[in-house]
Amino acid sequence: LIMFATSALCSYVVYYNSLVLLGEKLANVYPQGRLVAILKTVNVRVLGSIILVSPLVVFLGLVLSHRIAGPISRMERFLSSVASGDLTGRLTLRPKDELIPLANGINTVVETIKGNVIEKRSRMKNVRQELDILKKELGDNAVDRASLETIIARLESEVNNLSKEIDKYKV
Repeated sequence: LIMFATSALCSYVVYYNSLVLLGEKLANVYPQGRLVAILKTVNVRVLGSIILVSPLVVFLGLVLSHRIAGPISRMERFLSSVASGDLTGRLTLRPKDELIPLANGINTVVETIKGNVIEKRSRMKNVRQELDILKKELGDNAVDRASLETIIARLESEVNNLSKEIDKYKV
C-alpha cells in the first residue's frame, strides 16, 4: 500500500509538472481549441497508463513484501521456539526470499548451541555415573579409600571444567 501510494504520488507530480510545462510551451504554438484537445488526449493516455500499471505496481509490492515479511515471521516463530529450549529445528526460507544470510547465521548459532548442549549432557552423564559408583562404594561395608579419592578427584575435575566452560558465557 505504501509502495502504491508513493508510486501514485510520484506519477501525479511528474504528470502535473509535465502538463504545466507542456501547456506553457504549447500555448504559444497551438490555438486554444487545439491545445485543449491535445491536453485531453494526454490526460486519457496518462490515465490509461496509470490504470494498466497500477495492478503491476500492487502485484510487485505484494511479492516483494512477502519476500521480506514472510522470512521475518518465520524467524520470529523459530527464535521463539529456540528461546523455549527447542534446538531440534532448522530455519528454512524459500530460495527467492530475502534475509537468507541472516537465516543461515541464526542456524549456525543454534547449531553451535546445540553442539554445546549435547557435549555438556554427555559430560553430565559421566558425572552421574561416577556419582552412582561413589554411592555404591559408600554403600559397601568395605570402602576402599583410594578408589573413593580417585572418584572424588575425577568428579571435582569434571565439575571444575564444566564450571569454567559455563563461565565463558556472559549473562
